[in-house]
Amino acid sequence: MNRAEYEKRMKNQRYKDLKVTTCKEKKEYVFISYRGDSWEKVLTEIVYKLQNEYGLRIYFDKEFASNTNVWIEQFMENMESKYCKAFLCFFDEGYVTSYATLLEFMCAMGKRSNLSNSIYAINFDIGWEKLEEMDDDTGLGKPDNDNPGWKDEKETFDDLFDMLKEKDEYKEIKCFYGNSISRGKLRKNDCKNIMKILQPKNKRDFIDADEFYEHLIVNPLKKTCPEVFEKSTNENSIKKIDNKNNTESEEVIQTVKPTSETVTQAETASYTDKVEVSKVLEKSSQSTMRNSNAIITETTTLAEFEKLCESVDFCQKLRTARKQKHGAGQIFDFLVASLLGGCDKKIPDDKNTSVRKGAFNYCVYAISEVVDLENVKLGASQYTWMSNARKAMRKEDMPDNFFNDKGKVKSGTLGEYSTIFEQLSSDMTIGEVLDKYKAKERGFHTKNNEGIFEAWELIKKIDVKEGKKGLEELM
Repeated sequence: MNRAEYEKRMKNQRYKDLKVTTCKEKKEYVFISYRGDSWEKVLTEIVYKLQNEYGLRIYFDKEFASNTNVWIEQFMENMESKYCKAFLCFFDEGYVTSYATLLEFMCAMGKRSNLSNSIYAINFDIGWEKLEEMDDDTGLGKPDNDNPGWKDEKETFDDLFDMLKEKDEYKEIKCFYGNSISRGKLRKNDCKNIMKILQPKNKRDFIDADEFYEHLIVNPLKKTCPEVFEKSTNENSIKKIDNKNNTESEEVIQTVKPTSETVTQAETASYTDKVEVSKVLEKSSQSTMRNSNAIITETTTLAEFEKLCESVDFCQKLRTARKQKHGAGQIFDFLVASLLGGCDKKIPDDKNTSVRKGAFNYCVYAISEVVDLENVKLGASQYTWMSNARKAMRKEDMPDNFFNDKGKVKSGTLGEYSTIFEQLSSDMTIGEVLDKYKAKERGFHTKNNEGIFEAWELIKKIDVKEGKKGLEELM
């Protein structure tokens, strides 16, 4: 950031009001990583909201530095400090083609920062294919009188790159920057390819809604590093910022503390396990929600979807959606199997003290032909789920033992595909699963992949605010 850019930013009141916490203050904070030309969207809208509404302490290079040596020293000192607890980055086309942001990202993944398990990535629309045409130099290691730190940047970049390329999961990055002897310039499309390999699996698509901030940024941070929030956010009222007119209003925060409960036979029907929830109680009919269905989106993780399925109400809505699909719900059941960690894995019946609650509820309340709320049992519904999912497969992908003597598909387990679903990370988003269907990867190529996306659209339309239990229980 040069002086002209700094002076331009300081004319923006929100930028000026942002409070930066450094390691020298000995208070915990979150490192903000962004591309400079995205500062207005990232800092004055998203980060401003996180700080003013939720009390998040942050670090970013706010002040003007006269030389780049200071920048690289400052960011590494503050990222590698014990007070830096998480790394929040914003993926856009500028971010993934900049050596400076890639340098920050690789530093967060390094051993000295201890942030590799605390990286939170927010995704804006990126035209990856378009970026392939960007053959120009990023400027890494290029002597520049206006950039006295160019040599330090290059040495630090190469050290971090060499460390990461030795890891099996990232070894492909060496194809785009070579080895320490034969390295040439770093092109923007090479930078993009490296970033695409390194990008975290839990990257979330940005949605400008309170639910996005609370469920995908604030709540995860509160679970892993609650100390990065100012204590004042636990009081009964906080300032709520209206982005349209900069007015403030008071809203009450209700906190439901988590409880650890054992599921007993008598409790099987409801599964109302309490989870940590921070819910803004609306003072008027002017809801802060931009979209009543915003909770269930492509950014919802598999863990969050499973939690949704622990609600009887939600599974009954899935039942209604499922009935709209032809083929006895085969495609619908296949999709849900991929979102709930498979359909073959054992679901103990109501005689057991622990169950796969989301899978149990889906079988009992969405699949069972008859739902008896007075006598909740798994019965044959899991067998129906497995058999339906099996029949959604392409016949050419089925093993011989899936067919009877007449060549018809037998009922039974899903087999290998269910195992593939079981191995999906709970941090994976539904969007990432849908990408596998788009690519027709093994396990995600059904006899009707268009039907998969039709089923997903039906699920997205479910209004999680309706029903007896409503949003608070669901999330």
